Amino acid sequence: MWSRSSDESCPPRSPKGWWSFSLVLPFIKRGMRLDPYITTTSEQIVEYDFDRVVYEENSPYQNIKILHSPQYGNLLLLDDDQNLAESDAAYTYAMTGNGREDFMNKDVLILGGGDGGILYHLLQQNPKFVTMLEIDQMVIDAATKYLRGICHDCFDSLSGDNYLVRVEDCVPVLEQYAQDGKTFDYVINDLTDIPISQEPTEDTCDLPQKILDLSLKVLKKTGKYWTHGANTNNVPQKFEEQLKHLLPPVDFLKEVIAIPSYHELWAFYTIWKAS
Repeated sequence: MWSRSSDESCPPRSPKGWWSFSLVLPFIKRGMRLDPYITTTSEQIVEYDFDRVVYEENSPYQNIKILHSPQYGNLLLLDDDQNLAESDAAYTYAMTGNGREDFMNKDVLILGGGDGGILYHLLQQNPKFVTMLEIDQMVIDAATKYLRGICHDCFDSLSGDNYLVRVEDCVPVLEQYAQDGKTFDYVINDLTDIPISQEPTEDTCDLPQKILDLSLKVLKKTGKYWTHGANTNNVPQKFEEQLKHLLPPVDFLKEVIAIPSYHELWAFYTIWKAS
């Protein structure tokens, strides 16, 4: 608003000739029954229009929360990390190639994907078979009941003529697939953000790197691998540098997409083995 006294007909000029403003900021809401704030990966605080808690439970692996937003629909958070809202079909579309791929008669492996969006989208494309590896049954159960706008009916049964949802840790399964020589036309990593370690750890095994390596081992020579993550804090640059040192070498395509409920741009990578 203008900063002016009652007898002024227009806002005062500053010494440099610019109009002076008094900026009015919204109050931070405290002590509310429902916290409306989520911190983005770029460390910005975003206020949402949440009006109720739809579901909240602790599984053996994480806190699972689904909040309702009049604007975005039901929104899934895992350990308070925003995952997906019913408004976010753009995410699912980007994680499956933005319409460029033909999944008919193809074998597809999904890592994670407990909200069911990717599985449902793929099953509309007549794939040969889709295998999904999700560690947390409680996420699947919550999605089945409260995220129907994302998973629709694909979790009503965890198996069908051309799909199987395996509720288990993906790493041992990937290791077994690699040992058995089983390969896929597409591997979709919906586990977490771009798989790089941002900080040094005491772990001798870098789990995100291990998952990336195993995924490429079970990927056919002509196959494609998708992953995603924040387009901030130099994360894409670090990931791309990591990709340049993979053996055997790979090529990749990066796309930056606006996901409605995220309030920030998100990076999606298509990766394939170099010829």
